[in-house]
Amino acid sequence: MRKKEAGMPESPSESLSGSPQESPRNAKIEDRRTRRMKARERSWHIFTAVVLVLALVLALVTAYARARGEEKVRQELMSGSLPRSERGTNGIMILCYHRILRDTAATTVSKALSNNRQLHDYALSYSDFESQMNYLREHKIQVITLERMTAMLRKGKKVNKQYAVITFDDFDQTVYDNAYPLLKKLKMPFSVFIVSAITGEYDKGSKMATWSEIKQLSRDPLVSVGAHTHDMHYQINNRSALTWPDMYEPFTQDYRSFQKSLRAELGKETIYFAYPYGQSTTRTQRFLTQRGMITFGLDGGVLTNAQITDRNVLKTPLSRVLVGESSWNKTVKPWIR
Repeated sequence: MRKKEAGMPESPSESLSGSPQESPRNAKIEDRRTRRMKARERSWHIFTAVVLVLALVLALVTAYARARGEEKVRQELMSGSLPRSERGTNGIMILCYHRILRDTAATTVSKALSNNRQLHDYALSYSDFESQMNYLREHKIQVITLERMTAMLRKGKKVNKQYAVITFDDFDQTVYDNAYPLLKKLKMPFSVFIVSAITGEYDKGSKMATWSEIKQLSRDPLVSVGAHTHDMHYQINNRSALTWPDMYEPFTQDYRSFQKSLRAELGKETIYFAYPYGQSTTRTQRFLTQRGMITFGLDGGVLTNAQITDRNVLKTPLSRVLVGESSWNKTVKPWIR
């Protein structure tokens, strides 16, 4: 037999350095361990991806459902009817009036012969207005001031009653002559949103209240005075002037002019602003909100408890119901219990 040569390995498993080589069994074990770790990593990645996809799907479904709900409410409002979800609910309904006309033969004939919106959508007969105010009283609807409504919204707590706020845009002579004496008699508070540059003048066939009359009302604790622009209550191509981008800078100056007029005439500013035609933009809204203004649109509907408890409710225009010949029956009465 041949003798081992010096320096030769004693067995196949012995390395040239004298250390044993890794066995095939150990290699297989390590390979399986690696595959299991990679499988677990893949499973975790798949699980994470599934969770993210499900979360995204849930968010999309929720957003879609909310959008559908909002669209349904919007369509119902556009149809002139109060959404079913708001009928008989607790909350605050802000009513918007314009002109209160005395019941005369001339008024009756004018309405019958004309389709002018100033007579139908923006004017109400005194007898109808009186009937509506009595209806509110008979059904125990508490009419509150803008100041109390603001305090309730800032507090952000649910209400367990139905409240109403009465507002008048433009503040023309018919409101001073006809609506004011009735509301004072009934001890119902209300607010007027004035166009400060045209007080005492005629606009679209209506004579605006004078500064003297505005001052008189401002001293009455039942009355609040708000802004309806200084001199930008008009439309451009059937849209409110305030909604056009190139009118933003003029609007900011108009706002300052209004507050200056109010300080000069009444000795104070206001924190209430009603958009002409109920139309606004994100930019104008941001401008007013940054200055502590509370704004109003004309979207109809009710301030429900969901909105009252929303901490951002005062950062967007508050909905008002434009009360005309038909909206009282289609929107206001269905809400009142």
